[in-house]
Amino acid sequence: PGAPLAVVDPGASFCWLLVGLVLVVARKPPRWRLLVAAGAVGAVLLGSHAAWMRWRSDRLDAVFLSVGHGDASIVRLPGGRVAVIDGGGRGRGRLVVGPMLRRMRIARIDYLIVSHVQSDHWPGALELAREFGVGELWYSGGACSNADFREALARLRESGTRIVDAGSGDPIVRSGLQGWLLRVLWPPGGSGSCDDNDRSLVVEASFAGTRILWTGDIEETAEHRLARRVARADILKVAHHGSHTSSSAAFLAAVAPSYAVVSVSKYNRFGLPDEKVLARLRQAGARILRTDRDGAITAAVTAAGPSVNPAKRL
Repeated sequence: PGAPLAVVDPGASFCWLLVGLVLVVARKPPRWRLLVAAGAVGAVLLGSHAAWMRWRSDRLDAVFLSVGHGDASIVRLPGGRVAVIDGGGRGRGRLVVGPMLRRMRIARIDYLIVSHVQSDHWPGALELAREFGVGELWYSGGACSNADFREALARLRESGTRIVDAGSGDPIVRSGLQGWLLRVLWPPGGSGSCDDNDRSLVVEASFAGTRILWTGDIEETAEHRLARRVARADILKVAHHGSHTSSSAAFLAAVAPSYAVVSVSKYNRFGLPDEKVLARLRQAGARILRTDRDGAITAAVTAAGPSVNPAKRL
């Protein structure tokens, strides 16, 4: 009782096949109806299983969603596990992230990751827990004065979700037999507040030699320390929506991204992304993609490398 239940989208092809099956069966003699129905259902299940196994075994999918001024990403790992990294502001989980999860036929979130407790990152993420099962929730730890967030954590803990303080400095690594890795690179522990930009979780997902890096809202102080330990990333979720306080030249030189995704709203009052940041990204050799112009950004990672596409150009 009270457990979340997500209903996934079965897909248009399945619905049309079901309609056709009803029409065919209705016209057949009774003794043929069972055979026709069994054969059609078997074909659907076999085709669905084959498609399911293809994406589950050899492909990582990442979607950087357009949630206005905020961050929200979905990562479907080879083997079927799912991570959601941030969920945007209030209402964005229910109106944007949740519908995309259903469209991707995802009913459970294995890793719900809150980079830090600010209003453009966590509220939408916690909205998802009302509808989707959540295995683990990772957050940046530290002192947290946000009563709403603390209450949400308590409810999740009571429902059986494992709460992980990913800012404690202890290694947080998850992996799969297919060769994927999901890990926290930052912060290194120590005291601080759960809403500090520089205590944002920096998360790396890697598969088949491709790395994707999510940087929350870290700023130059954290970047300076992180640059000494970070490896090159093919895809970078640009920190702090392209603010001038982040994406320092030294950090970008260390990461050397091929693609840089800026999650930002149209006509925002902060003037983001900052033109100096865009210039530094171009200088680093990155192709810049922006959710305010390109909509959601999709990345499919296979052994052949990453394929990155803006939704508006698909």
